[in-house]
Amino acid sequence: MDYQKLIISGNATADAEAKESQKGNLYTPFTVAVNDGKNNEATFFPVVAFGKTAEAVAKVVKKGQVVLVEGRVSLGEDGKMSVLADRVVFGPKPAGRQTEE
Repeated sequence: MDYQKLIISGNATADAEAKESQKGNLYTPFTVAVNDGKNNEATFFPVVAFGKTAEAVAKVVKKGQVVLVEGRVSLGEDGKMSVLADRVVFGPKPAGRQTEE
């Protein structure tokens, strides 16, 4: 049996913005920076959410916000890795951005 699950927790590097594919499907790409906890160096994970998850991410995720992403790794045709989000949990909004804009 094959199984893959990736869980990352970090900060969004920019405000998330929904997009529409050529086939009309909604998706929201965003990047999560995860600090290593030792040298204060970050690893940047490109994440893509689809459907209702994409809608929620686009409405909620702002730059600096803590997010937890559960998903799986995908390799694109170009060989680049991204995380396909199955679930996104939103942490507190970053300081100074508590109100809706």
